[in-house]
Amino acid sequence: MDYSYASAKTVADLRKIKGENGSAFALALESMVYQNDSTDACLYYDVPDHLQADVWKKVKDALNSREIFPMFSDKVVKERKAMESMLLHNIASCSRISLRSCQKYVGRGKPTLGIRRETINAWERRAPLAPTHVKKLTRAGDYISAGAIVREDLSDAQLIISVKQVPIDQLIANKTYAFFSHTIKAQQDNMEMLDTILQRKIRLIDYEKIVNNKGKRLVMFGKWAGNAGFIDILHGLGLRLLALGHHTPFLHVGLAHNYSDSHSAINALRDIGYEIALDKMPRSLGPLVFVFTGSGNVSQGAQELFQHLPHEFVDVATLPKVAQKGRTPFDKAEFEEHPERYISKFATEYDMPGCPTLPHRLVAICDISADPGGSIEFMTECTTIDKPFMIYDADFHTSSDSFDSPSGCLVCSIDNMPAQMPLEATSQFGDLLYPYIFDMLNCATDQPFDRLSCREEVKGAIITTDGKLAPNYEYIADLRQAKGVTSSHKSRVMGSDEKKVLLLGAGMVSGPFADFYSKQPKVHVTVATESREDGHRLMKSDNITSLVVDVSREHDVLDQLVRAKDAGVTIMNESGLDPGIDHMLAMECFDEIREHGGKITSFVSFCGGLPAPEASDNPLRYKFSWSPKGVLTALLNPAKYLQNGKVVDIPSGKVIDHLYPIDFMPGFNLIGYGNRDSTKYADIYGLGSECKTLIRGTLRYKVPFQK
Repeated sequence: MDYSYASAKTVADLRKIKGENGSAFALALESMVYQNDSTDACLYYDVPDHLQADVWKKVKDALNSREIFPMFSDKVVKERKAMESMLLHNIASCSRISLRSCQKYVGRGKPTLGIRRETINAWERRAPLAPTHVKKLTRAGDYISAGAIVREDLSDAQLIISVKQVPIDQLIANKTYAFFSHTIKAQQDNMEMLDTILQRKIRLIDYEKIVNNKGKRLVMFGKWAGNAGFIDILHGLGLRLLALGHHTPFLHVGLAHNYSDSHSAINALRDIGYEIALDKMPRSLGPLVFVFTGSGNVSQGAQELFQHLPHEFVDVATLPKVAQKGRTPFDKAEFEEHPERYISKFATEYDMPGCPTLPHRLVAICDISADPGGSIEFMTECTTIDKPFMIYDADFHTSSDSFDSPSGCLVCSIDNMPAQMPLEATSQFGDLLYPYIFDMLNCATDQPFDRLSCREEVKGAIITTDGKLAPNYEYIADLRQAKGVTSSHKSRVMGSDEKKVLLLGAGMVSGPFADFYSKQPKVHVTVATESREDGHRLMKSDNITSLVVDVSREHDVLDQLVRAKDAGVTIMNESGLDPGIDHMLAMECFDEIREHGGKITSFVSFCGGLPAPEASDNPLRYKFSWSPKGVLTALLNPAKYLQNGKVVDIPSGKVIDHLYPIDFMPGFNLIGYGNRDSTKYADIYGLGSECKTLIRGTLRYKVPFQK
C-alpha cells in the first residue's frame, strides 16, 4: 500500500493486524466509520487481488457484529484527514469496493466528471453535487476550492451531470448525461429533446429510474419538494382567502425562496401556528381541512412542516363509511371493463337534499408532482416560481392569474419546487447521488452497453444508448405512437391516407407555406429547422409539427446518405424557388417539346418571390423574404442574355434601364429584368445553336423608379 500520505505512527498502529491484509482491513473499518453507512460504504485502496475476498469478509463480519476495534477509534478520528488522502490517492488506478461491487474505472483516459451550470431558468439554483461531494471526489470544498475546475467547455468529460433537462443546442454528441429527463412517460414537452439525444448517440441516465429491487427510488429531491410546496400553497392560500374577504395568519407566510433555509421557514410556520392557537383565524371560515395524497417522500416532506401548525390528524381508518368496502370486494379490472355495474353513493350519503351547502368549495390545490394532464387533469401546464399560482374555474373551464376571481380554485404546480431551497436540496441529493458517481463514469459511451461495469441500479436507469432506446425503455416508442406524440409536442394521430410533407427551414418564406398547409385536410407537415423557436412559430395547427435538425454535424453524414439511398430517397440541393423550381420547370418543358418532335428556338423565363397583391402596398411593391441587402444589390449586378441571335450585355447598375415588359397578365402590372449571365445556360440546358433567344430574369411588380 502507498502510505506516503499517512503518518508513520498511524501506519504502525494499522500494521498490528496481520500485515498488509490487516492494514487493508483497518482501512476498510475506518472508511465505514467515516462514511457512517453500514450498507453501502466505499473504499479505495491498493491490495493484492488474492487478499481482497479475505479482507472484505472480515469487514462484513465486523459490520455485522458492530465490532470496531478500540485501538483504531482514537487514531482514526485523529488522523482521519491524512487517512482520507491516502485512501483516495491516485483514484484512477485504485480499486473500488462496496458491499455491492468491486471494480475499477474501465473507461479510456482520466475519469472526468462534468457538472453543468443549470440554465433552464433563472430560478434553478440546485446542483447534483455539493462542494462537499466534490471534495470527497477530488480530495483536494465551494467548487473551486474543493478541487473542481470551472470552465465552459465540458467536452473532455466522459460523464456530464445536471439536475434539469439540458437545452437541445447544448447537448454534446457521444457523451453520457445524467439528469431528470422527464421522458419515461413519453411526456410531450421533452420528446424533441429525446429525439436529439437519440440522434447524437448520447447515453442518458435518468435519476428517476435509479431504483432498488423493490422499485423504490434511491436518488431524489422528494422531501424538499414537499417542504417548498407546502410553504408555497400556504402563501397562496393567504392571498386567495384575503381576496375572498378573510384576513388570516397565512398572509405572513412568504414563498419558500424567501427563507434562507428550512429552519427559517419552520420558525415562520411556528409563528403563524401560534397565532392560530390564539384563535386569530376568522370564525367565518371554520376549520380548514388539509388533505395529503400519497405516502412518499414528497407527501412526508409536506406533512413534516404541517406538524408545526395546530392540527388534528384524521386517518382514513377512522372514517368507516370511506374505508369500509362494499358488500362484495371491489374489483378494479371489473370496474374498468363494466363501470355500469357500480353506482356512486357519495352524493346521497354526504350531501343529502335539503342539507345546507358547505360555506366554501375546494379553495386550493398544490400539485407538487407538476404533471400536466396527470392526476389533476384540468392542469394543462405548470406554473412557475415567477408566477406560481393560477385560478381555475371548473364551471367555465377557464384560468386566470387574478386572485380576485369570484369563483374558482387556486392551483400551484411549480415543476422545480426544490429549487426554492437550493442549498439543502443540493446537499441531500448529492449525498444520495455520490455513491453512484463512479458507476456512472463507467457508463461512458466508449463502453458497450451489454458489457458495462456498473451496478444494476445505474444500468437500469439508462434510457438511451447507441442511438436507440435501451431495452427497458423501448416502450416509450409505443407510448408515443399510441398518444400520437411527435417531437413537435403535438398530440395527434396520423391517418393512413395522410400525405406527409417535409419543410426544410423555417425562414420568412416558410410562413405562408405553413399557413396554406395548415388549412389542408389529410396533409401533415414536418418543419425541420436548426432553431427550436422558429419551428414552434410555424406550428399553427395540429397538422404541423417541428423537429430540430443540425445539418452542420458531419460525423455521420456518410452513414445517413447510405441509408437514404438504400431507402430509395432522392436528396437534391438547390431546390428552392430560384435556383430550383425554375430549372425543374424548364427541363420539364424541354423534355415535353422534344418528346413531341419539337425544337427550342426561344426560352424566356422570369422568376420572383412576389408578395400577395394585397401585401404589395409599399414603395418597393415587395416583401423581403431573404436578405434585404441581396435584393437591393441584385439591381446593381450586370446582366447578359441572348435576344434574336444577338448578345445583349448590360453593365452594372443599368438593369433598371432595360426592363422587360411582362404583358401576359396585364392586371398584375409586372416587369422583369435580366439576372446575371443567361447565355451559359444554352449548354447547361442542352439547347444548342438552334435557340436564338435565351433570357433568364427576375420578376417584380412595376415600381416607379426615380433617378
